[in-house]
Amino acid sequence: MKKLYAAAFALAFFSQVNAQVLNQSAGWPNAAWTITGSYNNDPLAFEANPTTTPNFAFDDDDAGNNAHEDNIAAESPVIDLTAAFNAGEKSLVITVDYGYYYLENDVLQFQYWDAQASAWVAWPGANIAGNSTSVYDDFCTIPKVTMTTAALSIAAFTPGQLSGFRYRISYDDDPLAGDWNYGFCFNSPTITSIACGAPVNLAAGNITNNTADISWDAIGGIAGFEYVFNQDAADPTEAGTATTDLTYPATGLDAFERVLFPSQGKLWKLFQFLGDT
Repeated sequence: MKKLYAAAFALAFFSQVNAQVLNQSAGWPNAAWTITGSYNNDPLAFEANPTTTPNFAFDDDDAGNNAHEDNIAAESPVIDLTAAFNAGEKSLVITVDYGYYYLENDVLQFQYWDAQASAWVAWPGANIAGNSTSVYDDFCTIPKVTMTTAALSIAAFTPGQLSGFRYRISYDDDPLAGDWNYGFCFNSPTITSIACGAPVNLAAGNITNNTADISWDAIGGIAGFEYVFNQDAADPTEAGTATTDLTYPATGLDAFERVLFPSQGKLWKLFQFLGDT
């Protein structure tokens, strides 16, 4: 009988990342951070100030009705990225524990400071997703989940953009008007430089009994990838094969074959092909 193959995606991530040049916690409470925006600063609304507490929390529900506009941001001090860039670590990720009740129209996102354009720019990827619908007050009581942002490529940054870099957590209850929503709470985030990001939208198509076409999306600022193709679930120890393609035609598959794709040899994503005869 013909073997039937199913591709199981995102089964595991492996990392072989050496000590990063930049691996910096916000270290809240941290007086070097600043709070900006137009918001209700009553303690019932501004529940936690990261310059004086270990959290950043805002309660839009207690800030006022839908005629009241609230936007608030917690902004980092300047972080010079030059050393990380010179070491070849040309992508940044942020990891943070948070809780957030999204209602409607509100926008919660990481942003970075473009020193050349003198403007805040949204971090790549989607806005931060809500993860609670049961807490209506005291938002630091939401059980927090951990998120890691998409990678921000700094490969094309100018010296001024590198030396003047900052990032922030930005909340707007409605970018188009005033609104009346719920709230959020963050622990201290950590920003890290890495040599590259993992492949994006890794997928398999044209699957037969012993072949599959593996594909992934380009990443801004990344010129190429490396891949390892074997039957070992452990992290590969051999060097990867370099490619500038965005596809790989896997052949010679059997009932239990794994394809490991390291992106620039740093972050690897596992594919597993399961067969049934």
